[in-house]
Amino acid sequence: MRIRDEDFRDAPEKAAAHTAASRLFAEQRTALYRRWLDERTHWGDEWNRVADAAGDTEGRENVAVHTYAFPFRT
Repeated sequence: MRIRDEDFRDAPEKAAAHTAASRLFAEQRTALYRRWLDERTHWGDEWNRVADAAGDTEGRENVAVHTYAFPFRT
């Protein structure tokens, strides 16, 4: 999915909806990252070995890559 800022500039209500959705996306991604930070120390090597041996690995780990580019002043 691609969401471009210029698609929402023609009406104030579209711009407001775009801003609200963008903030929601950022909050969701932050929540996922914070959860990972809290849980990562509990994902020991033993768990991975047992899961692999049992063939029970589907859906166990997912990786999300989010790339952001935006202007800012220093």
